[in-house]
Amino acid sequence: MKATVFQISPKNLAILVTVLMISSILYGVFLAEPWQSRAINSDMERVDDLNDIDFKIKEYWNVKGTLPSTLDDLDNGSYFLSEDQKVDSEGLRYTYTQVSGNTYELCSEFYLSSDEGIMDDWRDEQWEHPSGYHCFQFDDLEPFIGNSNQR
Repeated sequence: MKATVFQISPKNLAILVTVLMISSILYGVFLAEPWQSRAINSDMERVDDLNDIDFKIKEYWNVKGTLPSTLDDLDNGSYFLSEDQKVDSEGLRYTYTQVSGNTYELCSEFYLSSDEGIMDDWRDEQWEHPSGYHCFQFDDLEPFIGNSNQR
């Protein structure tokens, strides 16, 4: 009787999964470039940080009814952002600019482009970026407008 993909025994499936896992680990240890791993981790950390800053800006809007002038305006309250959160792991400060009205930008430097497939399925489309300096523009404060205490 011929075995098909759907008739693989649990033992053979476990062996196959183990071989794939070991192959992935060996690739990461011996073939992947160390700089690439550091670059991926740095870029992922930057996106996480920018996502947190975006949330704090929206919380500031929720409380104050206006956008902050600078990131330094986020120094207290429920929207508190520490000095450590305003810089990346290499000491480069994230850039915030109020463009107009409800529109603002958050900017950072990235080692790799998110199009390279390295960070697929990690973050949604709003955080796609090229390598180098890039700004993300936001104007999605609508859910917070009705909750503002200062309006």
